[in-house]
Amino acid sequence: MEDEYDPTLELVKAINNMHIMDPDTVGDSSNVNGPNVLSCFAPHFSAPLSGWVAPPTPSDGYNGHILKDFNEETSTAENIHQYCSRWPPNRTPVTYCNWISINRDTVPKAGQENQVDALKSSFQALLARGNEFITVDSLDQIACESNVVSGKWLIFSDSRGLAEFWEDIVRLVCSIRRKGCAKVSPNKGHDRYVICIYADDYTNLENVNALRDGLRRIGVTWKIGFKMDAYTHLGIYGKNAWGIRPNRYWQ
Repeated sequence: MEDEYDPTLELVKAINNMHIMDPDTVGDSSNVNGPNVLSCFAPHFSAPLSGWVAPPTPSDGYNGHILKDFNEETSTAENIHQYCSRWPPNRTPVTYCNWISINRDTVPKAGQENQVDALKSSFQALLARGNEFITVDSLDQIACESNVVSGKWLIFSDSRGLAEFWEDIVRLVCSIRRKGCAKVSPNKGHDRYVICIYADDYTNLENVNALRDGLRRIGVTWKIGFKMDAYTHLGIYGKNAWGIRPNRYWQ
């Protein structure tokens, strides 16, 4: 008998597959393609330290994510503010979760793990032919053939104004664009946070640029990078042997 399809689990798997724990995105050279800090969502927590928000309940999280699904009915200003106020990134410790995540009407693609495996297999075949075959064009080809085409705009921040800024991004995704997903890192003991805002297909420049324009309208006027998830899966970071820039777009 086949396992019952669980859309929430598939969504979390999809977000996890979009992980960005690498030196190009977190500025930590010791964290080379490392896993998320927590492998699963812990259902029990000790009392919070002074300044932390209250611990999550099992209904708040899923497989390491504090995750909120929004839809047309629930994407109100009140609901968005309530969720973001409950989980301000700087007051949510990493012991509670890997990521604070939101989703609006995004259905994960079936078979994504197999697609990543196919991508890695194609990459190994290119490597076997020689480093000269690892090019932007060849990586584009295997990413598209494997259908691993998602990517994310990356925004780095300290804690100043972070909670309000994160709420603006949630509002952009859920109320203005009305589709997509985003996540922000919790407090890891240093004043360094990263926010990821996802695009389904890096080759769809109209959508990628529209997302970037939306970020500009809420105040992200400085240049930020867009990284393909395929590059993360393949371990392509800064100063790699092939001279490939990890950020596909820089706007």
